[in-house]
Amino acid sequence: MRKLEERLLRFPEELLIEAAREAAADAISHRDYHVGAVVLAENPDTGQICAFPGANWKPVSHGLKYCAEGDAISKALKAGYSRILLIVVAADQQPDDESRVVAPTAHPCGGCRRNLRGIPGIERVLFVTVRRDSDVVERFTFNELWERHNGNSH
Repeated sequence: MRKLEERLLRFPEELLIEAAREAAADAISHRDYHVGAVVLAENPDTGQICAFPGANWKPVSHGLKYCAEGDAISKALKAGYSRILLIVVAADQQPDDESRVVAPTAHPCGGCRRNLRGIPGIERVLFVTVRRDSDVVERFTFNELWERHNGNSH
């Protein structure tokens, strides 16, 4: 087993899913749509891996929104953890506003997908998306997520 894989074993998926669900409790949403995320990232200078929680924030209907994924990634980057390894998202199911894809779980929104494309190495990052209220789980890479919502255009 490679060194990175050995270090990732310290972060069982079940605990990361629970942490994402707990992060959703910190969300602020005018329409009561709570999203939580956990980003597992590595500090390239030290090789240390850490988990960073995030929650969505949109207190008014016509204001800016701040997504849970962006919140968690921002915390990781500010702490010097720039190599994103895994993103876990917990939310209630809803159709995607842009692609109209209806998935078993909530996928990162169109704005998040476009922002994520700018992160070096994102095409290999594993996403785990779960419903907040059930055991429904999906697993896919960023490229698989992109193709599902945008076709093959990169």
